[in-house]
Amino acid sequence: MLSPDLVVTPDTAQDVGRKLASLKRAAGAAHRELGSIEGFISMVGRDGFNRPVVWLKSRLDGQTIKCVSSNGGLDLIGPFKVSEVIIGLRARVHGTLFYQDLTRIKKVEAERVETFGDSDALPGMDDIVCPGFTNGLEACAWLKEART
Repeated sequence: MLSPDLVVTPDTAQDVGRKLASLKRAAGAAHRELGSIEGFISMVGRDGFNRPVVWLKSRLDGQTIKCVSSNGGLDLIGPFKVSEVIIGLRARVHGTLFYQDLTRIKKVEAERVETFGDSDALPGMDDIVCPGFTNGLEACAWLKEART
């Protein structure tokens, strides 16, 4: 079955652009949820209320997120040397995530933080992929055989 020819004109392109822009605007509902964000610490300090603040650069999309704590949620970062934090200590911050819209996080009220070792210690593709893993079987057939 052939798909119909697609004709793009300046008018149709502008119409699609307007529709996409309206969809993005409609998704602007601020909300909050419990969760975590993982990334690299780019800055540490205190805010105007003298609470500890960590700026985290997200591993997923690169956005920089402000993480605040008033109950000691960021205390785990204290034992690290300044040089370790400055070069981008990898961390996961758990708490309440405040979203500006469906995709952008405004800030995180941190309950706790986990830190990770050197990013170079993460497994690479060669460590994960094994070409002979299924002994030549299709994935479905291998799973069926493994379950019996």
